[in-house]
Amino acid sequence: MRTQFNWLDWTIIIAFSGISLAIGLYYTKKASKDIGEYFLSGRSLSWWLAGISMVATSFATDSPLITSSLVRKFGLAGGWYWLSFACADVLCLVMFSKLWRRANVMTDAEVTEIRYSGKSATTLRIFSAFYAALPVNCVIMGWVILAMVKILEYTVGWPKEIVIPSLMIITAFYTLMSGMWGAVMTDLFQFVFAMVGCIAMSVFAVQKVGGIAEMKVKLLATHPHIFDMMPSFGPGEITLFTFVVYMAVQWWAQRGVGGGGQITQRMFSTKDEKNSTLSVFFFVLAHYSARVWPWIIVGLVSLLVYPDLKDHESAYPRFMAEFLPNGLYGLMVAAMFAAFMSTITTHLNWGSSYLIVDVYQRLIKKDGTDKHYVFASRVALVILLVIGSIVALNLDSIEVAWKFLFAFSAGVGPVYVLRWYWHRVNAWSEMSALLASGVIATTLTAMPDFLPGKSIEDNYCLKLIITLILTTIVWLVVTYLTKPVDMKVLKEFYLRVRPAGPGWNAVVAEIEKETGQKVVVKEKLPSEIWAFFLGITMIYSSYISIGKIILQFYPMAIVSGIIAIVSGLWLYKIIISDPYGSEKG
Repeated sequence: MRTQFNWLDWTIIIAFSGISLAIGLYYTKKASKDIGEYFLSGRSLSWWLAGISMVATSFATDSPLITSSLVRKFGLAGGWYWLSFACADVLCLVMFSKLWRRANVMTDAEVTEIRYSGKSATTLRIFSAFYAALPVNCVIMGWVILAMVKILEYTVGWPKEIVIPSLMIITAFYTLMSGMWGAVMTDLFQFVFAMVGCIAMSVFAVQKVGGIAEMKVKLLATHPHIFDMMPSFGPGEITLFTFVVYMAVQWWAQRGVGGGGQITQRMFSTKDEKNSTLSVFFFVLAHYSARVWPWIIVGLVSLLVYPDLKDHESAYPRFMAEFLPNGLYGLMVAAMFAAFMSTITTHLNWGSSYLIVDVYQRLIKKDGTDKHYVFASRVALVILLVIGSIVALNLDSIEVAWKFLFAFSAGVGPVYVLRWYWHRVNAWSEMSALLASGVIATTLTAMPDFLPGKSIEDNYCLKLIITLILTTIVWLVVTYLTKPVDMKVLKEFYLRVRPAGPGWNAVVAEIEKETGQKVVVKEKLPSEIWAFFLGITMIYSSYISIGKIILQFYPMAIVSGIIAIVSGLWLYKIIISDPYGSEKG
């Protein structure tokens, strides 16, 4: 374990901290104007700034640890654990990014009161806000904090009981000031800083084992399938069952499939729907294709340096602490802190937006001043940080928490998609899905494995499928046993958001009957589905191309690169079309 920084390390760490603090202070006054500025940057972000912020906030301290851990366990085939979620984000890009922006709301929970009717809509909005702000948001913050704890345990030697309160104090002071403006602008600086550090570390790691060619020879001698992009489904590898569940089930079963959370918050913050769509386009390309490769390389090298390491999540910080030279060591500690700050700031801002906009302002104090609501937002932020820290104190594994949260919302995804494309979905559909998935997943997690002797991944996938099936039965039964949404609300929602597909035919017919005019639907569901397949092709082929270039497998790099460019340009042409005219809101 290494606990000493020299003057160069301290210079880099202090310079990074000073610049981050200066950015936060600069935007304090602007963010304090009202909650629109505090939570959504006044809806004035350009696509590139919102897109970079999306990538930055999804780069947390857990990202390199979990990525390198999966590579250590499964080789490059382990990439499908995170690549499967590209399907959900591409679906958000081609089908939902414009719809979210047209809704012109401040939080995704607020959509429930323009989509549904009656007291059930209000009840759902409040429940959804608490659900996202507390169990979902605080578990995510818990594993992000845990990742930073593991890094600091190996680098400075501090125990969890000291690290977490220290991080809580620093983060609270930094985040309270500048709201979304500070989050987005520091994201820009911190993401560049963090990626420079990660790339530099991957280059150093490769040099440590004699270069790419030497690394390949050594790894192939002990791990013959290490560079296979597709799983071989052999002993110790990803099983066919797990692979199918990840690629064909998990990504659409969970609540983030239609957008939501910090990604949706940044879509709400853009100037218009065109900027919203382009921001997600930039996000999916950068997030899945390029960003992960420096972490993958370190994971591969760590197999040579630490062949018998049992705690795979500790390989990345351990390599930092034991092998990086001074200067690069300080850069990487600061880079990891940058990733941590970027993610935690976003989750605190996003979580408090639910508590203030959807609960406090909606129910408790409807006539407060702008200054009052900004102050209340900061109080909510501190509460969330305390809860997230308590969660971190009780976590031992990032991967376990990660999988529990995905299972916790399994079965919610279909409802979140269909509410945009089927008018019959109502507030009770969502409510029952959220409750059922949470109860069923928690119960199954506490039960013994259903497949004794099988891998953790196989048992996780089986429990996820059971949760999905039971949750789907529950919400479908509830949907047909409860009243449809009031037709007046449905017509207003349709004219405001203009979703495509036959699920709105009955509503369109009512609008045409009332107005005497034919409703022209310019966006077509088949076109969106084709765009989805183009997006997946672009992501996977660009990911493979970049990896093959780095690892010097050039023929495959060229072929996959051409496929990525063609599919990407075709997709861009489709999504950039603006059939209704870009509208600021």
